[in-house]
Amino acid sequence: MRRRGVGVVMAVLAALAGGPAAAQERVPGLEEIVARMRQVNPSLQTFVSEQVVDLNVVGIPIRLRSTIYAARPARYKIVFHNLPGFLNRAGDAFAQAARPEQLIEDYRVVAADVVVENTRKMYHLILRGRRPEVNPPSGEMWVDAQTWVVPKMVLSYEWAVMTATYAFADRQGHLVPDVITVAIPRYRVSARMIFHDYRFNVPLGNDVFVPPRQQPPDAPAVQERRPDGPGR
Repeated sequence: MRRRGVGVVMAVLAALAGGPAAAQERVPGLEEIVARMRQVNPSLQTFVSEQVVDLNVVGIPIRLRSTIYAARPARYKIVFHNLPGFLNRAGDAFAQAARPEQLIEDYRVVAADVVVENTRKMYHLILRGRRPEVNPPSGEMWVDAQTWVVPKMVLSYEWAVMTATYAFADRQGHLVPDVITVAIPRYRVSARMIFHDYRFNVPLGNDVFVPPRQQPPDAPAVQERRPDGPGR
């Protein structure tokens, strides 16, 4: 009887400590996570945003300016207006950081768990590319279990690992990125990407997202207009 009592006590202690006897919380499947992420800002179909990028390369500050074009589902383009040639690789990585929803399109989840960071419950997803040409081949994503936005992700390129953290803000009733902080420790590169001058539900043709080398010479310019009013 005493041994049985000890066993019950040990089971209770294990449960309190998060041991094997503790019930594990279910992590939603990828399809459910994608569906919930797409329910954020349901009336938002496109946006254009200006961006200031305060870059630090081995201690040297550089200020860049860029424009981001985005359309659902998961189409993104970032155009740097003054990117030095030697930063082309970093520029590609920054573009990837600016579009976390794209990870859902290009990657599959190979492991997932529930974590708590800064008192908020997150779904931590380990990702692998769906196709050999996906770059980077792997990454990690944290999805806020309450707001269903992505506050953090890690992209593992062959040449370096990049970490990006996100702060969001309400702009005209839409929950959108406000600041992205990026770090590539291997090359002592960091950046603070600040969004401003959002334009929501701007008409964007498919030609906007065609890479420049494939853009037809007579492609029309991007048309931009401000919406009549905010919507959610």
